[in-house]
Amino acid sequence: DRDDAMAAAAAYVQPSALESFSRTVMEAWLAGTPVIANAASAVVAWHCDRAGAGLTYEDDAELEQCLRFVAEDPTDAAALAAGGRDYVLDNYTWPVTLDRMDARLEAMQ
Repeated sequence: DRDDAMAAAAAYVQPSALESFSRTVMEAWLAGTPVIANAASAVVAWHCDRAGAGLTYEDDAELEQCLRFVAEDPTDAAALAAGGRDYVLDNYTWPVTLDRMDARLEAMQ
């Protein structure tokens, strides 16, 4: 199934320049899969930077570098993915999201 495929992948490549939040990036990190994302997607690039857990590329040469990194250094690639997993669990689980929403609603009262 999808989760098994994501977990078995050497990397998840998000090529879209117009991606928004990108649930699939979060799913890849949760599966322990490194993320390689198009830097033109400001939102995904922001998440990769904020998490310190994703690789971004601006052109074909940089994409090739990212792919080589994942292929040639799977230990460091796995460490990136683990950081992404922590980022998702710390920021985007339902309990965390609902707690943030509750706090904002209470602040408005």
